Amino acid sequence: MAAVTQYEAQKKIAVIWFIFAPIIIVLFALMAIPRSGKSSGEPFNWIVNFLSPALTLITSAFVYAINNREKLQATVIDSFYIKLVKGASVFYLLAMLVALGTTPYSEARDVSFPDHLKLFSPYLTLIQTSLLALLGIFFVKQQSKGE
Repeated sequence: MAAVTQYEAQKKIAVIWFIFAPIIIVLFALMAIPRSGKSSGEPFNWIVNFLSPALTLITSAFVYAINNREKLQATVIDSFYIKLVKGASVFYLLAMLVALGTTPYSEARDVSFPDHLKLFSPYLTLIQTSLLALLGIFFVKQQSKGE
């Protein structure tokens, strides 16, 4: 059973999120700004609701890590959990990219941008709920060296 320190594992997960999130945000902005002329901030609420919970959790873990690096380096996590969280993160972030990337197809059927995003919301909510549970377990799961 291979293990990685909690500190290293958190960095690996964060890299995925801090690479994908800006790409999603830029893509979203390029799509939302021209399409949101007279509509409310509804599309912007969508992106905030689906990115900020995980980013907040990961950023909070970094703030904690600043003061507790030695403890996190002394704590090991089974690599299975790391692979599981990385896979779930990539799946979720790709699902968000699919939601944004299929916008032109919805517009061809006269579906507005906010309505298009609403179509994906239940699926993303389900995936996000599972992902946040995994991230929570990941950031809480601890096994001291030697156990």
